[in-house]
Amino acid sequence: MNILSFFGVFSFCFAIFQGIYVLARDAGARANRLFFGIAFCIALWSFSAAFGYSATEAMDVFYWVRFSTFGYVFLHTFTLHFCVDLARNGRPVHPLFYLVYAPSLFFLYRGHTDILIFSDFVRDGVFWIGVPAFDLWLFYVFMANYLLYYIISVVILLRWRAQTESRREKKQALLVALSITFTILLYNLEPYVLPLFTPYRTLVISPNMGIVWITGLWIAITRYRFLSFTP
Repeated sequence: MNILSFFGVFSFCFAIFQGIYVLARDAGARANRLFFGIAFCIALWSFSAAFGYSATEAMDVFYWVRFSTFGYVFLHTFTLHFCVDLARNGRPVHPLFYLVYAPSLFFLYRGHTDILIFSDFVRDGVFWIGVPAFDLWLFYVFMANYLLYYIISVVILLRWRAQTESRREKKQALLVALSITFTILLYNLEPYVLPLFTPYRTLVISPNMGIVWITGLWIAITRYRFLSFTP
């Protein structure tokens, strides 16, 4: 197990613990169930990455990338739904809202049957170097989809912060919005932006960056009583 696999295991354990913890507090609350969905996606992605980092053959790396597909194609969708639910104070959404899951269903199919984000993996010492699928048009469609969902999520959180009169909710909304923003920057900077504009070759550490997102949520939960409801 190399150092990246170690961080993958740590991220997996932290995420799955958070998801179960919040779900156990109130499994009937939609926000808590959606939070569990977010934690599960990060956990699955990190778990798969931990094995992929230590794989001996490129075909094994591709296997674990496919195995993790649900995690990275549904993470942004659960996040958007989670933020909408927070802003609506748990009120049900219109049935047409669930169409936001349709692109992720398509990407899930594509990720299991063909190339979606990485076209190849090359061994460099004990690490694998990912080759982003920059020549694939669907790669850009997927990026546009998840970036749009994350931007909308942050906007919703900031609007919620501006409208609520609760100081605690204002702190919750800002912390969660910042956690999402920094995580998305890290998700994209190392695997896609740097290889596109510099000689840097990605080690595909982005799955482990979910630790920033879940750490921010954990601080909100423990310090500002996020997702805990008083009588």
